[in-house]
Amino acid sequence: MWTTPALSQLEAAVSSPQNPIGMRMRAAYFLRQEYENYVKNNDDSEGEICKNVIDFLGMGLQNKEHGSLMRHEFAYVLGQLRDERVCIYDFSFVSRGGGRECCLCFAFFNLESLSILSLPPPLPKIKKSHNIY
Repeated sequence: MWTTPALSQLEAAVSSPQNPIGMRMRAAYFLRQEYENYVKNNDDSEGEICKNVIDFLGMGLQNKEHGSLMRHEFAYVLGQLRDERVCIYDFSFVSRGGGRECCLCFAFFNLESLSILSLPPPLPKIKKSHNIY
C-alpha cells in the first residue's frame, strides 16, 4: 500500500526542477490527493492545506526551469482542483514565445485541464491569456 509523503516532502519535491521528473509528477498528484482528502473530510476548501497545495503547484507552474511538460502537469493538477484561487497564476506560458513553450498541444491540454473554465469570474482572464475569443 502507498503512503502519502509529508506535505513538506511534497513541497520539496515540486519546488526543485533538479528533482527527477517522476518524483515531481508523483508529488503533484499526491498534492492533489491531499487537497481532495481535506475537502472530503472537512467539507470545505478554505483550510491551510488547500491553500498550501495551490501555492506549491502554482510556484512550480511559474518556474520556467521545470520545462513545458512538468509545467503542463502542474497546470493540469491545478485545473482538477476546480478552485477559483488558481486563477491568480499565469497560465499563458503556453502561448508566449516560440519553440516548445508555444506548442499548440500543450495549449490544448492546459485548457482542457482547466476545469475551472466553468467558473464565471476567471473565464475572461484565461480566454485572454490564451487568445481565445
